Amino acid sequence: MAADDATRGSFITGWKSDFGPATAAIEIEEVRFTGGPAFRENGSVYLPHPSSVDYGGYPSPEIDEAWKSLIRHRYFIMTKEEARNTWPDEWAQTLIQLPTGDEGYLGGIDMFHTLHCLDQLRHMIWSEYYNEPVANNPHTNLMHKGHCIDQIRQYIMCAGDLTPIPVKSYRGIDGSPFRYVDSDYPHTCRSFGKIREWADARSDRILESIQAH
Repeated sequence: MAADDATRGSFITGWKSDFGPATAAIEIEEVRFTGGPAFRENGSVYLPHPSSVDYGGYPSPEIDEAWKSLIRHRYFIMTKEEARNTWPDEWAQTLIQLPTGDEGYLGGIDMFHTLHCLDQLRHMIWSEYYNEPVANNPHTNLMHKGHCIDQIRQYIMCAGDLTPIPVKSYRGIDGSPFRYVDSDYPHTCRSFGKIREWADARSDRILESIQAH
């Protein structure tokens, strides 16, 4: 490993850009992705590996709760030392006055922010269900949605996942041939559950009312 690579860190031990205290939660696991369609010999479609939760399905209270469970406690209080080490030139801008009268420094993990962005786009797709006028509600305006689209784009490109996926040939119900990507293959991941546990342990309930986009 080159010297530059060593100082940069790694996917397994934590990158230089990762929040240091959170790297203790890194655990590597193999995860088979789900939700990709497949086709029977007669051309009909089915899901060979359905997700246990239909995150992309028609909205319901159960699906909303599942999303809230993913992105809960995405912000937490840092110590002054943590904030200065993390953002040497901008740490003072994260200062926050807490309802208790104490002061702290507010931050979060970008994975949860990006999941929040994805959930916002989900709300936009089902805007009639959620009754959120896109142009009028400050929390769901088009500028916020544009930010979310670009955030997700950058996040995916940054990850640079090199997992190979096959492009398979199928025949539709009418017999015409076409090709479809099968993405239901194992990927090497950092355990979301372990990071979720770390964030829960680090969270402070008094932050529940704080909104940040």
